[in-house]
Amino acid sequence: LLNWLWYGEVPHDDATTARAMELAKTALRLAPRDELAHLVMAWAWAYAASGRLEEAIAECERGLEINPNCSLILANLGTYFAALGRTKDAIEASQLALRLSPRDLSNFWRHYAIALAHFADEEYQTSLEGSRRIARSRWHVPSGILWAAAAAGLDDATEARSAVEYCLSQRPDLRVANVVPNFMLRFGRDKDHERLLALLRKAGLPE
Repeated sequence: LLNWLWYGEVPHDDATTARAMELAKTALRLAPRDELAHLVMAWAWAYAASGRLEEAIAECERGLEINPNCSLILANLGTYFAALGRTKDAIEASQLALRLSPRDLSNFWRHYAIALAHFADEEYQTSLEGSRRIARSRWHVPSGILWAAAAAGLDDATEARSAVEYCLSQRPDLRVANVVPNFMLRFGRDKDHERLLALLRKAGLPE
């Protein structure tokens, strides 16, 4: 259920998110010394509880106390740090996850977290290059969204249009209004959230 929330496959309504939180708490209660149970609880805080990122980070840190080399937890930390604007921490956690598990098929998420951190720092060119690289290698709507916003930040209308077309080819229902929380975590800082939405409007994403 958490994965479906993560990928925007089920609605972020009260009933669904409450059920996801309940399942995560049950997993943690049954396996309190399993680092992956803490990871699942972190997912719930991040994706089923309106982006409670501080709680998600705390749960990841508890998981790392059990297994300091868990690349999946470090990878998630990278995304949560980036969304909070802790960009140096985000890049460090993501790069460590890549070093610990260089052949992980989900490593594109680590690169996405790095691109997200650069976007938070308004380093649009670096963010564009990273997110576009991911999007061109696979179908990944969050990277397409970031690509579109970064391109708009650079006043590159051609790139922005290509990114929006890429996103809508996968999810015709994508709109500025449902980017968060259906497809991306909300930035912890209001200014970053508003900047993302403004740039997506500038890129041409429908309201």
